[in-house]
Amino acid sequence: MAMEKIEMMLPWEAPKSPISRTDYKRRSRFLLEFGGYVNPKLIHHEPCPPFVIQAEMPELERSIRAFIMDVMNNPMKVKSLIIRFIRAQNELVDAGKNNHLSIRLRLVPFKLTLDLNDAPFSWRKLMRLIHTRNYTKDREYGLAEIGLMLARATPGIRMAILIMASAGMRVEAVDLLHVKDIKSPEIDGRVVCGEVSVYARRR
Repeated sequence: MAMEKIEMMLPWEAPKSPISRTDYKRRSRFLLEFGGYVNPKLIHHEPCPPFVIQAEMPELERSIRAFIMDVMNNPMKVKSLIIRFIRAQNELVDAGKNNHLSIRLRLVPFKLTLDLNDAPFSWRKLMRLIHTRNYTKDREYGLAEIGLMLARATPGIRMAILIMASAGMRVEAVDLLHVKDIKSPEIDGRVVCGEVSVYARRR
């Protein structure tokens, strides 16, 4: 008698935004490759065409499922893996080669995966291992840089750039916006401009 296939919810199935779904796929590569779940030759960290990203999907889905099964069968093994991953990422932060926020972002897909699949795992103590000091030289984009991005962006991305630049938002905050958060004030029946509500409603 064949064993019934266990259905699992994958992290990039949850977000409504196509940009977020693609972002979750990209972020998941780091821990999966670090833990030996994926074949490095099938994964690309550099920007690549959509068809290349699509070709990676079977490997990412297979490895995510293997990760979930490991959490259920051997949670201490996965906990040890995440600790080693955070420590390796901390070294990059200390060397000024990475931002501490990127560590959290690379773990978000896995936290969501375990929440979606009711896998017993605690993240609170693990998150305390991340170095919170920022050694990178973050700064705001200048007008010339924003203009260059707008010139090369697609219409959809151009709209997101303009919203983030005018409202002082980070990329992650775009996921919290809804269409109804964008209002168009009218004067004498004529639309003046579009404005984004400062307090975007969370899903």
